[in-house]
Order: sequence, then structure tokens, then C-alpha cells
Amino acid sequence: MSASSNDPFAYPKVKSWTLEGEGSDCCSWDGVSCDEDTGHVIGLDLSSSCLYGSINSNSSLFRLVHLQSLNLAHNHFNYSQIPSQVNIFSTVPNIFANLSTLRSLRLKYCGMHGEFPIGIFMLPNLRVLNLNFNTYLTGSWPNFRYWSSPLEEISLAATSFSGELPASMGNLRSLIYLNLCSCNFSGNIPSSIGNLTNLRCLGLEDNSLASNIPPSIGNLIQLAFVGLGSNHLTGPISFGLANMTQLVYLSLYNNRLTSSIPSSIGNLTKLNALDLSLNELQGQFPISIFNLNNLKILDIANNNLSGFLLICNMTSLQILDVSENNFSGSLSQCLHNMLELRMINLEGNQFQGLLPRSFANCTRLEAIDVSNNQFNDTFPFGLGNLPNLRLLLLRVQDFFRAIDVSSNMFVGEIPESIGDLLKGLHVLNLSNNILTGHIPPSLGNLTTLESLDLSQNRLSGEIPPQLVQLTFLEWFNVSHNNLTGSIPQGKQFDTFENSSFVGNLGLCGNPLSKKCWVSDSSPTSPLISNQSQDSTGSLFEFGWKIVLAGYGFGLLVGVIIGNIVATRKHDWLMKTFGMKQRARRNVRRE
Repeated sequence: MSASSNDPFAYPKVKSWTLEGEGSDCCSWDGVSCDEDTGHVIGLDLSSSCLYGSINSNSSLFRLVHLQSLNLAHNHFNYSQIPSQVNIFSTVPNIFANLSTLRSLRLKYCGMHGEFPIGIFMLPNLRVLNLNFNTYLTGSWPNFRYWSSPLEEISLAATSFSGELPASMGNLRSLIYLNLCSCNFSGNIPSSIGNLTNLRCLGLEDNSLASNIPPSIGNLIQLAFVGLGSNHLTGPISFGLANMTQLVYLSLYNNRLTSSIPSSIGNLTKLNALDLSLNELQGQFPISIFNLNNLKILDIANNNLSGFLLICNMTSLQILDVSENNFSGSLSQCLHNMLELRMINLEGNQFQGLLPRSFANCTRLEAIDVSNNQFNDTFPFGLGNLPNLRLLLLRVQDFFRAIDVSSNMFVGEIPESIGDLLKGLHVLNLSNNILTGHIPPSLGNLTTLESLDLSQNRLSGEIPPQLVQLTFLEWFNVSHNNLTGSIPQGKQFDTFENSSFVGNLGLCGNPLSKKCWVSDSSPTSPLISNQSQDSTGSLFEFGWKIVLAGYGFGLLVGVIIGNIVATRKHDWLMKTFGMKQRARRNVRRE
């Protein structure tokens, strides 16, 4: 079953079909629907039926000339092609040409490949065509210039359809749902798209469409979903948003859109999600948007927008990302109104003043990133009481000088990447926790380190000889762990006392009284882990709650990194239409 369907409730419907006894009437068979008057088979639903094999041109399926509905989804047809000798203009009744009464054709997730017969688009009664997620299925958009089609849904998402969208697509006036996300379409969006006045969903994300967005899209006043993200669209956002009052979702991310954001977006009172990130938008961010009290997701990251952040009225907001812009001023102290807020990213702006104490009232918060700004504040201890908080980033443009997370209950291993990501560190205190694993040899790269305290943990293995390179190290303590082997000798290690190493029964060598019986006093360091560490990944992956950094080295900085964090920059926008292939935000658009 698992080989032929990914539906956990799949079962072989055709197994019960029989030509003998009471079950000989095909209209009683599972998945078969018949016309009550004529007895003709008009519907066939074999979805999730554990079917496996190829579709060939002599299949009895193509002799059901009265068929109106056909559903073969969630099976496995062995990457077979749909037979292509279909020609609705032919007088010869062959295969799909016989299915002239077909109203719905759904073949998603069937593993098909080859070129899809363009004539199927022209079936005179076809209203629904869904070919989603047949990655190797190729084809092109047909020319409807001389054809009147009743099609209401065309869904080709995640296929290999390609070519340009012709102007004749504007003739599909019955179209309600159009999803061409993650295909290979190129060229311009034809202005005739404005003729599709019944359209409610428009998904063109993740293609290679270029040029300006046609103003005629503003004619589509029934649109609820618009996805134009991840293309090569240019120019201003100039289409008539003011009349598109039914919009719930608007995504224009990862294009090359310029100029300012029109204030008419503020008229979209039903809007739940707005994504304009990764563009070249500039100027003041329209205040009118901050009055959209139904907005749940606002992502305008990686632009050149400026102004103030006035979010007090956005009481439904769950995800806010304004990172990598030029916003300034202080943050509003009204966040206690935003009880739904889950994630907020203000990184890479010019915000000043104090962090809002009202953050502590947002009990659903999971992630806060206010790094690389100009805040001047003490460490926000009140955030430690937030029950769902997993990520807090307060990083500044300067290097860390000190990190002290001692006397907590942090667990897990110290990642190897610590020695590459914290260069310039003077003080590192991880003592009195429940850390396990080895001491990373990469700590030897922290050449400015003056104090290193790893005591009172459960660390094992040997002390890496690379630590001898830390010539500025004045304080070193690895006592009360499970370390073994000989203590490195030379340079600063000749100055440390017995108390730095006690409580490790397997250690030997100076300054301990226990001598080593192995001639090699410079053991090779063990591998820290078989898993490679992503240099852009999380710095500490052992369940931190609060990280306090300070020790009088200037501005107090801190980091909270939770056990769900795997990358520095994560994708916060939840997509409800199409598939979003987002560029990472830590790379500015050239």
C-alpha cells in the first residue's frame, strides 16, 4: 500500500468489483457513480485505491464515454504518460476525445512525466483540471483565442509546464481558481488577465515572470488570494489595490519592486497576510497599514523602508518581520495589546531607546530578534518568564566580549562552531550546568580569551592541547567533570593550580599529584562529534533559557537560543497559497 499511495486511509476499491451475483451491477461498485435515469457511468473515484502500474491507450477507462468526473489522485502510475493521440477535432473516437462529457480531471501526485496533451484543455465540458505535484510533467499554456472554455479551476503547481502566458488567457472568463506556482513560466503577465473578473485565487509564485505587474489586476475585485512572489517583477506596486477589498493574502516577496508602498493597502481591511519582503521598496512605510486590525502576518524585511513602527492597533498580529530596513525611533510600549504575537524580528534597523517592558505580557511569544539596532538598555530579565520563548537575539554590531550562563540547567554538548563564531571573546563561563560531550578543540581559536570556566558539568574526554594556544588565559577551571587523560603542558597551563582540575578522576599530570604513565604528554584531541556544524546555525543547541553577557565590556548584550533553533535566520512567514522558495534573509539583494 505504501508503494502506491501516501494516504494512510487508502484501500483497494476495485477488489470488491465482481461480474457475478448481486455485485454484478457496476453502479453499486465502490467509487462508481451512475446516472439514475440512463444507468450510464458518469463518475469514477478511484483516489487512494492502491493502484499501481501504467496508463495505456487500450485501457477500458477510455471507453466510458459518458464520464463526467474522474479522480485518480494518490495512486502510483509508474511515471506513465497520458496517451497523446487525443484530438477533439478528430472524427475518430479515440481515448480522451471520447470523454467529451468529462467535467473534472484530477491527477495530482500521480508521478506522471512527458508532455501533457494540450487538447485536454479544450474538452468542451471540462471545468476542473488539477495536475499538481507531477514534477516531471511538461506542457505549455494553450491558446484560447478561438475557443470558449468553461474551465473554472486550472491548477498546475509544482509541474514542469513552461513558456509564456498568452494574451488569450483573458478569454477564460469562467476561471475562479488559477494556481501556476513553482512552474517554469516566463515572460510578462499579460494585461488581459484583468478580464478574469470571477477569479478569486491567483497563484503565480516561484516562476520567472518579469516586467511590471499589469495595472489590470486591479480589476479583479473578487480576488482573495494573490501570490506573485519569487519572480523577476520590477517597477512600482501600481495596480489598483484600493478596489481589491476582498484580499486576504497578498504576497509579492523576492522580486525587484521599487518605489514606495501605496497607502491604498490600508483599504484592505480583510487582509490576514502581507509579504513584501526581499524587494527594493523605499520611503516611509504607510501608517494606514498599521490600522489593519485583522492582519496576522506582516513581512516587509530586506527593503529600504523607513519611518516609525506604530503597531498598537494591530491586535491580531502573530508574526512581524521588519528586519534589514531603516526604521528608527523607539518602540511602542503598547505590546500588551498584542496578545497573539508569536514572533517579532526587528533586526538590522536603527531603533533606539529601551526595549518595551510590555514584551513580558505577550505570553505566546516564541522568538524575539532585536539585534543590530541602537537600543540602550539593561538585560530584559522579565522575558525569562515567557512560557513559550525559544529565541532571543540581542546581538549588536560589535563582538561579544563576555558570555556567562553559569548556574543554570543547560544540557547537551558544546558545539564545535563556538570557536569560529565567538572570536574576540574575553570571558566564557559555562560552569554549573549539565553539559556533556567533549571540550571542543576549536576553543583554541579564541585567542583573546582571558577566562574560561567549564567546571561543575559532565564533560568527558581529554583536555584539547589546542588550549595551550590561549596565551592571554589567566583563569581556567575544568574541575568536577568526567575528564580523562593528561593535562596539556606549557605556556599558561604551567601557571594553573591544582584546583583548576580536581574532581576529574581520569586526569593526570601537573599540577595534579597523579602522574601519567604514558610517555606522550600531548594527546591528540578526540573528535567532538560526527555531526558537522553549520557556521550559520545556532550557536548553542542545548536548551538555553537565558544567556547573560557583560562584565563591564561596554553595552550589555545577551542571547537566548532555544532547543528548536537550527539556523540564524528562519522563515517566519506561514504560506497558505502555493509554495514559497525563499532566499535566505542574511544575504542582501545585490
